[in-house]
Amino acid sequence: MTDDPRPEPSWIALVEVRPLDDCDILGDAVGAFAHFVARCRSRDALLERLERRCDEEGLELVAVAWVQDADRLIAEGHLAENVRDVLEFPHLVEPGAFVGFHTWERDDDASDVA
Repeated sequence: MTDDPRPEPSWIALVEVRPLDDCDILGDAVGAFAHFVARCRSRDALLERLERRCDEEGLELVAVAWVQDADRLIAEGHLAENVRDVLEFPHLVEPGAFVGFHTWERDDDASDVA
């Protein structure tokens, strides 16, 4: 039996995250949207890696807006070059990688709605 030389499929998710107490990956931001990419066997495997990476980075996973087949999006020309580039580096996408945090700061003028 030989190893299958084909790479696992590429997956991408749009997620919302917030930093936990010991997290400094987002600087002073109170939250962010980001793409998360990985090469893995399925959508469920991507979500498992996402949860593990959030734990490792000290992030709370607030929401997953969507998960899509990144290979299909690449073939259709719908994925940005920076995301395509990350997928070319197995050492980044093996554990899963966040791409392009879009952060927001605390709005001190806004009141919390309970």
